[in-house]
Amino acid sequence: NEADALVKAELGSALIAAVVERAKRNTPIAMTLEEAQSVEEAINNITESIESVDPEDLPHRTAWVLNRSTGHLLLGNSTAALGDIETVVCFRPDDTEYRRQYAFVLHSNGQVAKAIECLRQIAAIENQSEAALMLVGMLCEQRMFDEALSAIENANGAGYDNEIWLEFERLHIHIL
Repeated sequence: NEADALVKAELGSALIAAVVERAKRNTPIAMTLEEAQSVEEAINNITESIESVDPEDLPHRTAWVLNRSTGHLLLGNSTAALGDIETVVCFRPDDTEYRRQYAFVLHSNGQVAKAIECLRQIAAIENQSEAALMLVGMLCEQRMFDEALSAIENANGAGYDNEIWLEFERLHIHIL
């Protein structure tokens, strides 16, 4: 029933979030076999839950699809992650956080030009420091240094916190 689906999806989402949080604290990211199996189980639970709700209610379950996308990405299945994050962006096209994650998944799938274009659009919006930083990083990766420098100049004085600004400065030094 729908109550069971909700519980399964929420538990699966919580597990994936916990793995992501642990990964943020431990660099480089490496999952144990047990964690990978848990993420796979969480993906399966979320999928069952998605399939059990009325399709018209799915836009209200965006977090489920987003977490399943993250789970796929954790397991290295960037194609499945891309399909899910595209669904999320269709549901919430104006959500810059979702669009930023979409750009990351595009990049993971080798669609760098599309990821850069997505980040250009987001970075043009005021106070989008993480998107602007991702854009500069991808531009540097593609050896598009003039545009990267311009993006850094546009970010100057935007009121970003020190941690973000230090990363912009690191990239600036790298370019020079």
